[in-house]
Amino acid sequence: MSESSIKKQFRDAWHRLFSRTAQEQKQGQGPFHLLLLGPTGSGKTSFLNLLCNMDAVVEHSEMKIEQFRNFNEITLENSLEDRMASKTSGAKVYDVSFGDKQCGICQGFASDDPHATWVQTHGCPKPHFFHRSCLAPWLQQRNECPTCRTPSPELYHANVTGSKLRVIDTPGFGDSRGFEHDKRHVSKILEAIEGVNFINAICLVINGRESRMNPMLKYVLSQISSIMPAGVINNVFVLFTNANDGLDLNFDMAELESNLLMASVSAATSTPKLNWTFIENPYARVEKAKNLSGRYNASYYNNDMISSGLKIAFEQGARRLEDLFDVLQKPKFQIPIHTNKFLDLHAKKQQIDKNFVDILAQYRAEQDLDTQLDKARKDLEAASNKKQLNENYMVAKKQKQWVTTATASHNTLCNYPGCHCNCHLNCTLCKSFDPEVFRGCAAMCHPCTDSGHGFTRKDHCAECGHAYSYHYHNEVKWEEKEKTIHRLNDTKKKAFDQASTFEQQKRILLESLAHEKRTTEARLKLLKEQLLINVDAFQNLAMSRNFLKVLQRQIDLVALHIEALAADASSIESRRELNDMKAEMEKRVMVLANSLKPQDSSDPAVRENWARMFLGVTSSASQRDIKNAYNRKEKELDPRFPTGCKDAFAKLKRAYTILQSTAA
Repeated sequence: MSESSIKKQFRDAWHRLFSRTAQEQKQGQGPFHLLLLGPTGSGKTSFLNLLCNMDAVVEHSEMKIEQFRNFNEITLENSLEDRMASKTSGAKVYDVSFGDKQCGICQGFASDDPHATWVQTHGCPKPHFFHRSCLAPWLQQRNECPTCRTPSPELYHANVTGSKLRVIDTPGFGDSRGFEHDKRHVSKILEAIEGVNFINAICLVINGRESRMNPMLKYVLSQISSIMPAGVINNVFVLFTNANDGLDLNFDMAELESNLLMASVSAATSTPKLNWTFIENPYARVEKAKNLSGRYNASYYNNDMISSGLKIAFEQGARRLEDLFDVLQKPKFQIPIHTNKFLDLHAKKQQIDKNFVDILAQYRAEQDLDTQLDKARKDLEAASNKKQLNENYMVAKKQKQWVTTATASHNTLCNYPGCHCNCHLNCTLCKSFDPEVFRGCAAMCHPCTDSGHGFTRKDHCAECGHAYSYHYHNEVKWEEKEKTIHRLNDTKKKAFDQASTFEQQKRILLESLAHEKRTTEARLKLLKEQLLINVDAFQNLAMSRNFLKVLQRQIDLVALHIEALAADASSIESRRELNDMKAEMEKRVMVLANSLKPQDSSDPAVRENWARMFLGVTSSASQRDIKNAYNRKEKELDPRFPTGCKDAFAKLKRAYTILQSTAA
């Protein structure tokens, strides 16, 4: 393909897709916004660099390696420190112009000001373009072309249409440094898109040679689907990198769609199909060429030879990009998504996280009480005389529990599992969801040990000792309260005193315990209903309709990190923190699984996960293991509490039936 042919094809495709007339820009329709998302190391930033350098490559076929410009820290992509740590530190917005006219005097581009009047010269060796307002003062002083000094050039009105693509490059998901880093990446992505009003297309960049749907990629897709609003699936397309053609792909698209939508494969097949294309990004060859030219003898890796090879690679990349432009011309990509939908969804997700902290604290207290009631019932059944009844049940019991109390302003609290520290009450920082903000919180100020006066900032809290990344803002504070528990109210106590036999007194106490247990179950049910209200609101706003599976994917990621650190003797503290985090997340899954009634879900995977969790068996459990778990659970049911027993037995039978049908 000749240089002029490449140039013409690209210019036509680019302007067909990204051109915005002055009237359209006045109506708020330009430029075209493209959001890049994907796993770390998938090639998002390399793709950005391909777009940013394409104009120079087409215009200058003999371009040398040193002339390529890097954007968004592409030089870090080859870092050997940790290949699965995101090399892009923040989400950034880049304006990409192709074939854009540039004024020879002020160096401004046509796409920067669609209202400007342009002129071009005639009679020069090649036409030159200028703003009329820039050229007029010049010609009053000297009657020659400002660029090539051709005397008395003829001027013609230039009909220039500004065209621009605005690309938002983002950090990769699945950061090997931990789940907390992905949470920071989400905050940075939202900060970047908050600066634009809308998104036209979301490019999901995936390594086409990835080994199918591995646990890490499933986690990444679940996190992406949880930050994207409902309805944006029509604006999503997949770009497979490191793939020359469809034969290089290892993916079943139906499985990819089901993991992105967090639905079953059968459900995904009834949804709008994802558009996808592939590219063997030639810019990756540029990076490799730079490294080779620095490490090896220049005579062996001849710069001109490499440039010639790169030219061929860019010609092939040009065809792939033209295919991509054809995909983006579809009408659905011309309907923008307002970015406030992303922000509203994230705010709802943050609200769920805060509710989890509050609800789990109360949930633990109620569960502790429930456990005490079960123990009291067993002790009561074993009691053989009135003295034992009086010692254990007539005396008021005291119980301590952590609760949250509303405050007028936000406070800095700790989200580390089991921590109830009020790290900084009435925090003066602006309320934020970004963990990085808490580096500047007063809670991170430690007294100087050397001088004895003053403070120094550190990455962990002076109050609770946990890392800044575990902290968050909320308009509540923790308080430990003591609760007095009376086993018998006045009516029951009177009946107890009037009872003539030991068995009658025992029955009254059992009835009192049953009433208290029902009250505890009612409080637990209310807490779960409060959680469900927020989860339902999130699932109505998000592209992902399964918040439970989002949490399960997070647990899978933490488990991968724990496994990766198993052989590292120096990582004992890191493993302890990860295990604590995993245990806390599993509690969230347990609470939500019991609240959502997943046994009635339309997704078979959700039903199976619930059934295994309810029976307490793993995915590798045999039918015999499942049967034994069923029998064990059945024996634990107590017929003395008919209402709770009936509901629990129904769930038990449902779980057993689901796993039997799955095995069949």
